Amino acid sequence: MKKILLSICGLIGLSTSAYSQCATSSQPNGNCNYGYNINAFSLKNIPSTGNSGCSPGTYSLFPTPVRQLLQGQTYTWSATVGNGYYPMGFAIWIDLNSDNFFSASEMLASSPYAPTHVGSIFIPFSSTPGTNIRMRTRAASYTNIVGTDACTSYLGYFCETEDYLIDIIAPPPCSGTPSTSGVYSPTYAICPNASGNIGLTTTYTTSGNSYQWFYSTSSNVGPWQAVTNGTNATLATPNLTTSTYFTAVVTCANGGGTVMASASMVTVAAVTTNTAPYLETFEGIAYDNMLPNCSWSVTNMPSVSHTYSHTLNQNRSAHSGSKFASFYAYYVSGTNYFWTNKIYLYSGVTYSASVWYQTEYYGYTNVQEFAIQLGTTQSSVGLTTIASASPATSPVYKPLTNTFVVTSSGYYHVAISNKTTGSYGASYLSWDDLAIEIPCSLNQPNISLGVTPQATICQNETINFTASGADTYSWSTGATGPQMSDMPQYPTLYTVVATNTMTGCQRTVSQMVMVNALPNVIVVSNKFQICNGETAQLMVSGTASSYTWNTGAQTQNISVNPSASTSYTVRAENSAGCIAEASQMIVVLQNPLIGASSSASVQMCEGESQVLSGSGAGPNGTYSWAANTLFIVGQNAVISPTVTTTYTLTGTDANGCSNKITFTQVVDPCVGINEITTTLSGVKLYPNPNSGYFTVDLNNGLNNTVEVTDLTGRVIVSNSSKDDRININISTLVNGIYYVKIQSNNAVEVIKVVKH
Repeated sequence: MKKILLSICGLIGLSTSAYSQCATSSQPNGNCNYGYNINAFSLKNIPSTGNSGCSPGTYSLFPTPVRQLLQGQTYTWSATVGNGYYPMGFAIWIDLNSDNFFSASEMLASSPYAPTHVGSIFIPFSSTPGTNIRMRTRAASYTNIVGTDACTSYLGYFCETEDYLIDIIAPPPCSGTPSTSGVYSPTYAICPNASGNIGLTTTYTTSGNSYQWFYSTSSNVGPWQAVTNGTNATLATPNLTTSTYFTAVVTCANGGGTVMASASMVTVAAVTTNTAPYLETFEGIAYDNMLPNCSWSVTNMPSVSHTYSHTLNQNRSAHSGSKFASFYAYYVSGTNYFWTNKIYLYSGVTYSASVWYQTEYYGYTNVQEFAIQLGTTQSSVGLTTIASASPATSPVYKPLTNTFVVTSSGYYHVAISNKTTGSYGASYLSWDDLAIEIPCSLNQPNISLGVTPQATICQNETINFTASGADTYSWSTGATGPQMSDMPQYPTLYTVVATNTMTGCQRTVSQMVMVNALPNVIVVSNKFQICNGETAQLMVSGTASSYTWNTGAQTQNISVNPSASTSYTVRAENSAGCIAEASQMIVVLQNPLIGASSSASVQMCEGESQVLSGSGAGPNGTYSWAANTLFIVGQNAVISPTVTTTYTLTGTDANGCSNKITFTQVVDPCVGINEITTTLSGVKLYPNPNSGYFTVDLNNGLNNTVEVTDLTGRVIVSNSSKDDRININISTLVNGIYYVKIQSNNAVEVIKVVKH
């Protein structure tokens, strides 16, 4: 069983209803048993001194060593108090005006409940220099020491008072212009409507310096406004709602030299909001009784509600890390709260809330209810309980957890409440690791997966997926977005991971797509290249059950005789309904354009020989001539027909393509010409054959006549001349054989002329 220790810190006849100054010689008595005392005190970097135990009457005076403190300077101090079970507050007074009384303005430091206290005190220039000036330190439990005086009871249980002696020394006077300085400010953001402690980076150890602080909410170069009553080397800023720059003007009274310190900003924290998942482990607090951020709220801190940065006795420790929160429960009656900052919650989402807590080893039930609650304000009004433990008791950390939903989306505060009966029992309930989470087992997206055209397709067919019910999608193919298309060549399992961005929850949906093989179809031909007019045979082989050609034929084999190069395609379908196509190009070569000609044109005389010539088969082509029983192979054929004869010329080009043409050679007996007796000698006719122009050369000096007749004997051209050389023009006549009769006196010469 625990002992109940009750004692009143003694007082000497002074009222506790209002603060009044008290004599420095007063020696308050009280109770500091069980270690509820000042263990050590240090000031001005002098090693800790003082009574490490409980002084008789709870009062001690330590006349040595005497601290020498300089006006205008700030000095750090530290103290350890208590026995580790219960915290104690701590405060410091100095009789600055040496009137042998402690007044309210002479309380230079106060620190609420903690086992260790640190801080600083400033010795103002308004203090009275002197020696053996009384400095008082006091520690008290179960009460906030701020606002009480140096002599009376704290209205609590345990307390101790220790006095020390100091010398206040006036510094030498300043001269000229003060040294340059900067401004130091808190390295962390202060909460809105709070004050920040700032000062000068240069320590002025002379007297006669005056200070005026200025502030600006615009920039570090102003515009500046003076801080009311900001006339000390240090400044507790006014309560701030926005980040603000501060500077100070330092003036030396001897000579009037002035310097402005470089400005520094006091940063004011913004309103903190969060979304789920949310976790608070308190690992971000820097010291005891610091809240996670300025947007948290708490009741009765530090008398009942606490945060700790280290392990303490009475089962006060962290669930994780080293920092945690607690409620004091021993003889505390009522409900106390911690409220989180705003957390945005969505309707339609199932959340889980959890927190870990422990009390002590004996199973006391004075913690009537420990609960997680939810509200829209940092107030006990309108709270909805998510989970509760009634009574709350556990020697080790255990979870308190439950799920919940909100009816409308918006900002909410989570409240951690502790209801105690006001009776004997557990001293503390410690709690840690508050979590608001979104369990995906309760918030999986409802995913719909559509497949077109169907889940069984043929090779080379596109499958299309459409997913819905989530915000983002990631497919097994690497694609993103609600739609995905693919062309699988074999059975494939497709998966999509769908994510709801509001909850972060995912769901994986799969779909197997069966892929039927295409029929194996091959088209072959007996000829891939034909001459115009030839026929090709196309044959298809494979595993199909039906065939359809682009000619309209539905047989496996077809015959084609295209006049131009043509691609033939067969569409083959198997029993699974899968279709494949195969094509074959039939190249059509055009037949050569064959020509035939005769050296005698279309007419010749019986008994003569002529040359027939073929053309059009190309440089590597072949020719053959045929007429009745005549067959001659070659491009040229020498013929001697006795009657008009038709010859057939076949020309074959290098590609093997042939064409035919006929040529009729007219044969004339030429009887009338043969009866003419030639008596004229020395006649020359040239050129022969010709193109219509020729010359008759006689060289006899006689009157000569030249007549040109056709094969019927009709005179076409006649010309008489005594010239030895007569030019004849038959260019307008058709090509063929003509006869030229040359008569000189009684002599006649007939010469056959060929015009071509």
